Parts: sequence; structure tokens; C-alpha cells
Amino acid sequence: MRNRLPAAAGIAALALAVGCGGGTVAFNPVATNALATPTPTPTPTPTPTPPANPPMAAPNALAFNATGVANAQTSNVSEPGYNGALVESDTCAGIAGIAASGATGPSVTYTITPTASGACTVTVKDASNVSASIAVVVSTSGVIIQ
Repeated sequence: MRNRLPAAAGIAALALAVGCGGGTVAFNPVATNALATPTPTPTPTPTPTPPANPPMAAPNALAFNATGVANAQTSNVSEPGYNGALVESDTCAGIAGIAASGATGPSVTYTITPTASGACTVTVKDASNVSASIAVVVSTSGVIIQ
């Protein structure tokens, strides 16, 4: 008995080559989705690393017993090794005026001028959203309330 496997393989290859119908075979990459664009995988947003030296205010509390420019005091906010923006915000409207010597680290001096009795907070944040606070208390009665 003769082995008919080589002949069968040859016929199968020929049928594949001519498309089993005697014509030509056209490959359509669009119809077969061979050119599909892969779906991108989102890259997670990195979490900022807090600075090694967080901002520090010195002094971090100021007490005033009178109002006006003559009674202004300063506080220095520093963050060694940091040269980015230091952004100030406060709750001192109507209580004290805040003026900064600059807007970038490593050090900014804030001049606080008392305008009326009350208490408020000056907050200074760096680009990593790490903050230093300065507590402000203004008393016009001569008695400091803390």
C-alpha cells in the first residue's frame, strides 16, 4: 500500500493557493481587523513626593495690641532647597494686611499690618501643597486674647 499523504498535502496546498474556487485569493486587512489600533493603557498620575524640608514659618504666631503701620511685624517662611512658588492665602480680611517680599522660595518674608481687632490665619503653600501657617491675633484693648 502506497502512502497517499504527500499527494493529499500537495492537493490541499494547491487548493489553498487558488482559493478552492479556482480564482485568486485577496487578503483584506481592513475586513480582518489586522490594522486595528490597539487601545492605549492609561498611565497613572504620579503622586507628588512631599518635600524633604516642608515650609516653616518663624515666628508662626504674631500678637498685636494696637493697629496701624507702626505696629507691623514680620514672619519669614522658608523651605531650604526649594526654589518654586510660595503661594499665600489668608483669612485676615478686615483684621490685617499681608505683604510679601517675594513669591518664590527658599525664603519669603511676610509683613503683617494690623488693621482691626480679631484673629486670623496666614497660610503659605508650596507646589506640593505643603503649608506653613502664621496665627495672627489683633487686640486694640491692650489685652491679647489667645
